[in-house]
Amino acid sequence: SRAGFHISDDKSESGLGYLSSSGAIEIECLTLDSLSERLGDARLLAIDVEGFETSVLKGGELFIRMHRPVIILEAVDAHQTRAGYTLRDLHETLMRFGYKARAVSTLGLKPIRLSGAANWVCVHEDQAGILRRVEKVIRQAALLPCVGWLNPICRS
Repeated sequence: SRAGFHISDDKSESGLGYLSSSGAIEIECLTLDSLSERLGDARLLAIDVEGFETSVLKGGELFIRMHRPVIILEAVDAHQTRAGYTLRDLHETLMRFGYKARAVSTLGLKPIRLSGAANWVCVHEDQAGILRRVEKVIRQAALLPCVGWLNPICRS
């Protein structure tokens, strides 16, 4: 399908383009499910689409159910509203797929809030142990000096 893409007039906000019926650029939109054969197996899915995260999930339901990737996404209430969704819609879609979501914080993971803005780490309920490992790495990265052999995010 085709959609309009709006680019922010504020040049300091280069990442704030979004789908819009009044968009200046016409683009082609494909679903994850339509690309499944070309994409192959996935262990990680990163989604930052300025409010259309629920649409991406819905368009990738078969792909996500088949591969059960860890999903990292941006969850911003104002962006969801602009796209016609809410953070509750996003969370309910993830739960329907059997996923648990946690918000990334400075020292680890915390329960999500259905308002405001946060990055979420989402894992299928069969892989909940991944959340403990992710939280450990975040905590280490926050507390340890940036020395390659010591801090997991500073390894080369």
